Amino acid sequence: MYRSRRSGSAFSLTLVILFGMIAGIGYLIHDNWGAGSSPSNASLSDVNFTQTPVASASATPQTVAAAPSLPYEITNGAIFYAPTAGIHTHIVQSYLNGTSWDVNDLGTYAGHLQGTAWVNEPGNIVLAGHAEVFDGGQGIFSSLDELLVGDPLIITQDGQEYLYNVVEIKKVDPDDLTPFYPEDNPRLTLTTCTDYDFLLNTYRERVVVIAERNV
Repeated sequence: MYRSRRSGSAFSLTLVILFGMIAGIGYLIHDNWGAGSSPSNASLSDVNFTQTPVASASATPQTVAAAPSLPYEITNGAIFYAPTAGIHTHIVQSYLNGTSWDVNDLGTYAGHLQGTAWVNEPGNIVLAGHAEVFDGGQGIFSSLDELLVGDPLIITQDGQEYLYNVVEIKKVDPDDLTPFYPEDNPRLTLTTCTDYDFLLNTYRERVVVIAERNV
C-alpha cells in the first residue's frame, strides 16, 4: 500500500516538472522575440551603468596645477676650479632662508650665496661648500685649507673664464659674516666649516679663502 501511494505521487511530481519546463521554454521564446523586435540602435543612455562604476577615457580630466616657474639662476652652467686643491665642481644657487643661506642640499656642488656679487659685476662673490657630506665622505671643499697664497681659482661660464688668485686664508668664528660683506673690487671668497665638535655636534670654525680677480 505504501508502495502504490508513493508511485502515484512520483507520477504527479513528474507531470508538474514537465509542465514547468514547457512554461519556462515558452517564456524564453516570448522574451527573446520581444528583444529582437527592439530597435538595434537603442541609445546608450537607456543602459544603467551605475551598478559598476568604471573609469571612462572620455571623462573630464582632473585639474592639475601647473608647475611653478623657477627663478632664473645667474649660476646656470658655471663651473668652479681650484687646480692645486683638486676641486672641480658645478656652481648652483644657495638661496637665503631667513637670516642665513640654505646649503643643506648642495651635495658635491659649490653654492653661490644669494645676494653676493657675480662674475659680470664688481663685488664679492661668495661660494660655500661642504667639508663633509652626509655619508661621512669628503665634501667638495674639504681641501680648502690646502690652498696657498698665489694659487689660482677659476670660474667658467658661457665660454668665459674668470681667473682669481688667493691672497689670504684664515679661520673665523661660525657667526662671523664679515668675509661675506660687499667689496668695491672684484673678489672671490670661498668658505666651508671645519673643526667639528662631536660633543656639541657642531663646527667650531669656518675656513675662509679670499682671492682677487686677475685682470
